[in-house]
Amino acid sequence: MKISLNWLSEYIELDDYRKNLGELSRILTAAGLEVEEMVSPAIHWNHVVVGELLEVGKHPDADKLTLCQVNVGHEKPLQIVCGAKNHKAGDKVAVAQVGAVLKGDFKIKASQIRGVDSFGMLCSTDELGLSEGSEGILILNKDLKIGTPLSEVKEYSDVVFELNVTPNRADCLSHIGLARELSTLLNRKVKMPSAELKETKVNIDDQIHVELKDEESCPRYCGRMIKGVKVQVSPDWLKNRIESIGLKSINNVVDVTNYVLFEYGQPLHAFDLKKIKKQTLKIEKAKDAETFTTLDGTVIQLSNQDLVICDGEKPVALAGVVGGLDSGVSVETVDLFIESAFFKSEGVRRTSRAHGIETDSCYRFARGVDPEQTLNALNRATALIQSCAGGEVQKGYVDLYPHPLQRKNIMISTGQVSERLGFTVKASEFKSWMERLGCRVQMSGDQFEITPPSFRWDINIKEDLIEEFARLNGYDSLSENLPELSQEPSRHDSMYLFTRRVTKTLTGLGLKQALNYAFIGRLDHNQVWQNSQGSSFFGLSGGERAIELLNPISDELSVMRESLLPSLLKNLVFNERHGHHNGRLFEIAPVSLQKDKKFLQENRLAFVFWGQNATLWNKEKKNFVVFELKSVVEALLTSLGGKNWRWQQNEVVKNCPPGFHPSQSASLFYEGKNIGLMGSLHPALKDQLKIRNEVAWCELNLDSLSIRQPRSPQFKSLAKFPFVERDLAFMAPQDLAADQILTEIKKGAGPLLTEIKVFDLYQDKELEALGRKSIAFRLRFQSEKETLNDESVNQLRDKIVNSVCQKLGLEIR
Repeated sequence: MKISLNWLSEYIELDDYRKNLGELSRILTAAGLEVEEMVSPAIHWNHVVVGELLEVGKHPDADKLTLCQVNVGHEKPLQIVCGAKNHKAGDKVAVAQVGAVLKGDFKIKASQIRGVDSFGMLCSTDELGLSEGSEGILILNKDLKIGTPLSEVKEYSDVVFELNVTPNRADCLSHIGLARELSTLLNRKVKMPSAELKETKVNIDDQIHVELKDEESCPRYCGRMIKGVKVQVSPDWLKNRIESIGLKSINNVVDVTNYVLFEYGQPLHAFDLKKIKKQTLKIEKAKDAETFTTLDGTVIQLSNQDLVICDGEKPVALAGVVGGLDSGVSVETVDLFIESAFFKSEGVRRTSRAHGIETDSCYRFARGVDPEQTLNALNRATALIQSCAGGEVQKGYVDLYPHPLQRKNIMISTGQVSERLGFTVKASEFKSWMERLGCRVQMSGDQFEITPPSFRWDINIKEDLIEEFARLNGYDSLSENLPELSQEPSRHDSMYLFTRRVTKTLTGLGLKQALNYAFIGRLDHNQVWQNSQGSSFFGLSGGERAIELLNPISDELSVMRESLLPSLLKNLVFNERHGHHNGRLFEIAPVSLQKDKKFLQENRLAFVFWGQNATLWNKEKKNFVVFELKSVVEALLTSLGGKNWRWQQNEVVKNCPPGFHPSQSASLFYEGKNIGLMGSLHPALKDQLKIRNEVAWCELNLDSLSIRQPRSPQFKSLAKFPFVERDLAFMAPQDLAADQILTEIKKGAGPLLTEIKVFDLYQDKELEALGRKSIAFRLRFQSEKETLNDESVNQLRDKIVNSVCQKLGLEIR
C-alpha cells in the first residue's frame, strides 16, 4: 500500500515529522504497520532550484527550440536552451543547474546546442521523477521565492511510504484510514474533506429505478446522478496525486473514483447512464452459465453464487470486483450514475477467486470496508467530478440500507486486561486508548462496555481489545519475566519425538527435508497410484475418493493429498527445470483419507532421489539411484532398531502402480507386514515430464514404522572367540530373489550364524539359455562359548545346504 505524505498531511498535521521521517516510520512500524520503503524524488534534486523566466526568445538556428534567460538568484541570469513550448516570460520554473544529477543518472553539464551555449535545463515532471511522461516543462506557483531549492517546496517534495498492511487492518488501506491510525497514535485530530454539491431541481428517483434484491450480500447500496459532464484529461493536481502512488491517470471521471478509493478506502464505480438499459439497476445473484464481459474485454461465465449489478437486460458490473465493458465511461460519456456500495467480504472473495480477477476494489471489499462511510465517499466523489468535469448533480440520492449494521458491545474489565498482559493496567489509561481508537466507551468502576467503530471489522471480542491496548500502549511495556509454572510441563507427543528422530537420522545421511502444501491437483494422485485405493496393497491406506476443498485457491491445490509422492514429484520437476540435476529429498507429513464417510489421517515418510551424486573425484562413477535409496532406507531401519525386514519384488510386478517401474520396484515387508513401496520412476512418466536423470522414490507408512518405538539399543560384549567363514554358491532360477535364499539360510543356520552377505552373481550365455544364475553367499559363524572347529562348522554348512536345496529346489555349485 503506497501512501503520499503530502496527501496524508491534508487530513492530519505532520509538518513536524517532515525532517524526521525515520521517527514517523518507527511509530507506524511499532504499531504493526511496517514501513517497507520510503521514496522521495527530491533525493535527485541537488542543484535544482526555483527560477523565473526573464526572456523567452527563438533559437537563432532551430525553429523548435527557445532561448531563455532565467533568473535563479545569481548576479547574472542563466542562458538555457529549451525544447518545450508551454512556457512564457514571467513563469516560475524548475531549473536544473550545472552539476545536477537527475533521475536515471542524467548529469547536467554546460553545453552547446545548435551553436548556442546552454547552462542548465528547464525540468518537466517526468525529468524530476514526479510522473511518467509529460508534455512540457513544470510551471510552478508564482508566489515561490526565486532561488529556493525545489526540495524545500512542500507541494513537490513529496515522500511515498510503502506500507505492509496486514489482512485484518483493512481500515488502513486509505489515506484517511492511516490518518485515523496516526490520530490514535499521536493524539491529533483528523480533518475530514468537505463535499459541497450544487443540485438541480430534477429528482434522481424520477430518472432511474434501483432495486436491491439481495440484502444479505449487499447490505447497503448508494448512488448519485450527474448529467452533462465532459470526460477529458484530469487537472494537474488530480493527475499528480494519482501518479504519486503509482497509478496511471486515465481521465477526470475515472481518476476521481480512484482518488476517493485511496482517500476513503471506499471503492466506487461510474456507469455511463445512457448505456443502462430501461434506466434500471438491480443488485442480484447472476444466473448459472450467464456470460459477462469485463472492462478489459475478458468474457467470463458466471454462476448463481456471483453477485452482479444488472440493468434492464443484462449484468453491467460484477459486484465489488470489476465493471462491465458495455457500461464503462468513455470520452463520449455525458451522463453518469456513480455507485457506492457495501458488499459483504465473503461473496467478493469467492467471486474474485472463482474468476481469477484481482482489483483494488475487490482487494478492499474482500477485507472489509466501512458501511457508514458509503454515502460520504459518494458525495465526495460527486463533488470532485462536478469540479473537474462539470455537469449538473441531480437532486437527491439513492440509499438502500434496509437493515443498518450494528456493532455488538464488548464487556471487559481492567482486571482481565491486566491478567492477559502480565502487568497492572489503569482504568484511565485503558479508557483513553479506547476512545482515541474511536470506540464508544461506557465505564463503571473498572468495568467497561465498549462499542467498536464501524471501520474496525477486526475488533469483535474482548481479546481483540486487549491486543489493541497492548499494541497502542507499546509492546515494550510488556514484562519479559517468565510466568511461574504451577505444574510439570506435559510430555512431548510420541509421534513428534519419533518424527524428530527420523528427521535427524535422514539429514545426517545427507538428505534434505521438503515441506509442501497439504493440497494437490485432482489428477496428481492418479498419476502415481492410478486411483484413491491404489496404494493399499503395499500397506499404505487408501481412501474411497479424494477429499475436495470447498473453496480451493487454484485447480493445482484443489484436493487434500492422499500420498506425499505427487508433491515430491513436483519438487523434482521444479529443481530439474532450474538446473539442479542431482537431489536427495525426503518429506514427513500426514495424508488425508476418506473412508466410510469418515475423515482420517495417516503419517507417511516419502523419498525422491534423482541424478548422480558426482564430484570432481568420482565423475565417472555411475550408481543405480534406486540402490542408493534402498541403502538409505535400510540405514534408517537399522538406526531405529528394526530387525526383521525384507524387500519383496514378485508381488509388485502384478500390482505395480503407474508411477513405478515394474521391474525395478519392491515392497518393504517389515516385522510381519507391508509398510511401503520403493522403486524407480516409470519410464513413461519420466518421458512425459521430460526428466533426463535417473529417478527413484519411496513412500512408507510412518505409523507402522513407529510401532514399539523408541527402542533402546542393547549392549552386547565383543566375542572372545574367533569366527569362521564359509562360502556357498547355489544354482537358482533367474526369477528367484536372493532374499528368499537368505531367509532359508538363516532358518537353517541357527544362532551361530552372525553375518551373511551376497558377494557374487554369475551368469554366462549357457546359464542364461537355461534360465539359471549362480548366487554366492559368504557366511560367518561365531560362538560366544567356544572356538568352533572345522568339523562342526562343516556339519552346519551341510545342514544349511540340504535345507535350502530341498525347500527351494536349488543345486549347490
